[in-house]
Amino acid sequence: WVLPNSTDTYQRIIDNGNYGFTNGWALQSSTEFGTHGVGVGLAVNGDMESSVYFQSAQPLQTQQWSHVAAVFDQDTKKIRLYVNGVQVPIAMMDGTCGTTDGYTLDYSGCPNATGNHSSHTTIGSYNGEDEFFDGYLDEVRVYSYAMTQADVEGLASRNEPAAGHTLFELSGNTHVLDDMTIQSGELAMQNYALNLHGSWLNNGGVVTPSSSTVYLTD
Repeated sequence: WVLPNSTDTYQRIIDNGNYGFTNGWALQSSTEFGTHGVGVGLAVNGDMESSVYFQSAQPLQTQQWSHVAAVFDQDTKKIRLYVNGVQVPIAMMDGTCGTTDGYTLDYSGCPNATGNHSSHTTIGSYNGEDEFFDGYLDEVRVYSYAMTQADVEGLASRNEPAAGHTLFELSGNTHVLDDMTIQSGELAMQNYALNLHGSWLNNGGVVTPSSSTVYLTD
């Protein structure tokens, strides 16, 4: 989630390397074409022709929260960009690698664009040194798989499938004597009662209550 105060400079949302096409990847607020948009890149050894970079055709709204997600699919070699759960049109930087139909970038012809880099991942700047994000960032996440459009829509609407799709079903009335945290997947309560003696934290899962009741007790 991003809330920019301004959009007139390059500002990093999250990155790993990728400065002047050095190895790595980046998701950022971009002004590449003289207009503002969301920029996405996979950079290779400072070589522009081997690297991937594109920018959304639509700007982010200032002073307003937006959900931004870039999906890199290493199996199909496709990259998609979503803003508020909707895939947005993109334009490639001239001289970079890949092809596009206006929405999806195909980098199957860019064998060196892997995004691999030895640098650490940084949120809100390039390596804590430059291109600082002017505004607010929240719930910045990196997933180990290529999310579907439905996954991204769920994140943007906060009806989150999040990091996994595991289903856990209650098989009887359940007592939890401490805090309970749901990180991902789905908890199906199956019409059973849940007695919780601590805090209930949902960091990215789905709860299907049916006709169940959750009791929060001291």
